[in-house]
Amino acid sequence: MSGKILVVDPITTNRLILKVKLSSAQYNVITAANGEEALSLCFKEQPDLVLMDVQLQDVNGVDVCRAIKENIASRDILIVLLTTVNDNAIRLDGLQAGADDFLYKPIDEVTLLARVRSLLRNGNTISELGLKKTTYAELGFYEPEEIFHKQAEITIVGASDNQSAKWKEIIGSTLSDKINIASKHSVLNNQNKRKVPDVFVIAIDIESTNDGLRLMSDLRSRSAFRHSALIMVLPRSDSERAATALDLGAWDICYEPFLADEIGVRVLAQMARKRRADKLRLSLGDSLQMALFDPLTGFYNRRYGLNQLNRIAAESKRNKEETIISMIDIDHFKRVNDTYGHKMGDMVLSRLAEVMRKMMRKDDFICRIGGEEFLVVMSNTTMDEALEMSEKLRQKISQTEFEASDDRTIKITASFGIAELSAFGFNIDDALSSVDNALYRAKFRGRNCISTLPNDQRNEGVV
Repeated sequence: MSGKILVVDPITTNRLILKVKLSSAQYNVITAANGEEALSLCFKEQPDLVLMDVQLQDVNGVDVCRAIKENIASRDILIVLLTTVNDNAIRLDGLQAGADDFLYKPIDEVTLLARVRSLLRNGNTISELGLKKTTYAELGFYEPEEIFHKQAEITIVGASDNQSAKWKEIIGSTLSDKINIASKHSVLNNQNKRKVPDVFVIAIDIESTNDGLRLMSDLRSRSAFRHSALIMVLPRSDSERAATALDLGAWDICYEPFLADEIGVRVLAQMARKRRADKLRLSLGDSLQMALFDPLTGFYNRRYGLNQLNRIAAESKRNKEETIISMIDIDHFKRVNDTYGHKMGDMVLSRLAEVMRKMMRKDDFICRIGGEEFLVVMSNTTMDEALEMSEKLRQKISQTEFEASDDRTIKITASFGIAELSAFGFNIDDALSSVDNALYRAKFRGRNCISTLPNDQRNEGVV
């Protein structure tokens, strides 16, 4: 099954008809006869989508919609309200309550399935970008929706200048966002020269029949516009092309002539959906960065660093290049934390990272593998070159003054352990064990020095 759908209708026959249509399209369908049962199933079953009649026996469907959207455990559920009455006030009330769309009975099966596919596709995109809000709340990460947002960019592409101007006036009467008018050619030609719109409102027939659909497909194929919301405007009752627009990637559809309040609510809903997707996408990027980098120093973290070390070793062995690994540990770092506090200790680590980043070569790989311990991997480097660079870094660290919170400055030193990967047949475990022993030897010799293997005396005089 590709999605779980809750059908809510007071008439048994209607529920059965919808269940048969949706089940034949391979959806998992559950049903409810009234609002109370619908709310219970929303919390218990967590459906992806609710198809609900406005006229229920115990309560108004719009009120049930509002209750679903106001609860953190169910607010992500998509809702389509069904009605036999084409009433503007009811439609606007439902959209303002959080409904994603309205469908009118008798329901056209093509339109129904296209709308369901579109909503579930967009819902799945949100789910793939982040956890549901219930999970965020359970983990203590949930943040309430932002009340204030920066001004959005809306671009209108109408069939004529007059139509575009009319739409701009209608949309602008309810929204304070920036609204631009563009032709289909200027939209594509200026993709790198102006801010990418948050929402496009596009006529299905611009210069010729269905070229609005072609423009939408073109926008979807270009990375600059891939995340913009698209609202397609069609002549009233054009359900067949509405289904096509939804299947081609329209986020929403609207029919002419549209009311200012309704188009305003629809645009706001799509802007909210885009903002949420953008936020989750940014959060996902931050999460990926957190999985790779140490936030304090900006170097790679231990897990990623050791994984990359295996890759570097394999590449060095294949290319028959020498690779040097160096373990660097700050001397007596516990004294810094005990004397000045952990905040000062963090400042020292952060400042040390700046020093290391400036001293090491661009291609050198650095990761923080412990509290005050760093691993440096120098590819295509001889031992003599590595010792020379390490000695310069050792001296720079010992000469650097770190500001303490009481306006005093403190100095630190670091010990180095170095080994050649080739000496261990490019075996990472053996090489790391050796470099760790070399670092221990440096500590044993009095710290603030560089040590290699016992049989390598090239650096024994460095103190």
